[in-house]
Amino acid sequence: FAERARKRRWPWRAYAKLMRWASGFDLPWTPPRRPDNTVARYWFDRYEPADARAAEYAARYRSSYVWVFGLGTLALIFGALALLSSLLHLPTAWQQEALHSLTPVFAGAEFAALGLILALVCLGMRRDWHEHSIEYRLLAELYRKQQALAPLGWALPITAVRGMATADRAAPDRAAWVAWLFAAEQRAAPPPRGELAQAAQGTPRSAVLEELIAEQRSYHTDRWKMAEAAGHTLEHWGEMLFGAVFLCVLFKLVLADGFGLPGWAVFFAFFATVLPGVSAAVVGIRAYAELQLLAEQSRHMAAELERAHRRVERLDTTRPLVSQDLGAEAAAVATLMLQDLEGWARLFRVKGVEPG
Repeated sequence: FAERARKRRWPWRAYAKLMRWASGFDLPWTPPRRPDNTVARYWFDRYEPADARAAEYAARYRSSYVWVFGLGTLALIFGALALLSSLLHLPTAWQQEALHSLTPVFAGAEFAALGLILALVCLGMRRDWHEHSIEYRLLAELYRKQQALAPLGWALPITAVRGMATADRAAPDRAAWVAWLFAAEQRAAPPPRGELAQAAQGTPRSAVLEELIAEQRSYHTDRWKMAEAAGHTLEHWGEMLFGAVFLCVLFKLVLADGFGLPGWAVFFAFFATVLPGVSAAVVGIRAYAELQLLAEQSRHMAAELERAHRRVERLDTTRPLVSQDLGAEAAAVATLMLQDLEGWARLFRVKGVEPG
């Protein structure tokens, strides 16, 4: 509760900038709007700081593995340059001496890149960026769903909340505080007031349609497009780099054995050594971010939310007890979203940043 907003510094914008370049889209984000309803406002005031902390930790976690892949590629390049400068022979003595003097510089740069990787991984593990990003996201989404359900007199299923705490383990994991805190906030929440018949026709109904369903549908549509476009771009670059490596190896063999040009052969051998590292970084980021899975997941959720939106719109608001139908639809949508979120959390919980 003592955490405060942190300034988004340039190292933690690496993931957002990479996705913007690869996809042409900004990361999907829905600006929060404080509702007028007293009960909904109670939950919004708890959602907003949890959502902000989740975004801050996620930016650090995602950017850290982008930096690890990038620094690993730089370490490979500097290591290859150190080897090249120690093996290459130049025509004059002073040129040879100048080239050899660069060997410790390149080796030092390689060591610095590896040191930065180690420092970044240790910092991320020490500050729990990965774990905090997941836990705050789970908490924020519980608040968001309850914000739409509470004015109708409904609540999230306790089984779904408990599932997030235990994660199918014999003992509760470190995220158990999320379910505990949410349950405590439920007990302290003000009860809904007014007539349920008016709730089914007025602001609570529009909150279900716009804030619970429409905003999430827009988010998943944007995430689907961004992940799919970024995945295609990174895949394309990986294929191009593989083609470049193939050509470098071919030129190296032809120039060295066919034409007796060892200097050019060494030049192409250098690129044949470092380009696979660049390709591995591109493919690694694509795989680590699970862009294909996120695109498929968001495509499915957008379709499900579109169907839920049509069902809620078709409800006859003049029929007796229509508030029960509206609450049931909202609860079903919230449960579906929590299942999707829990699947996302289970996947990324095991994707901590590692130096290897």
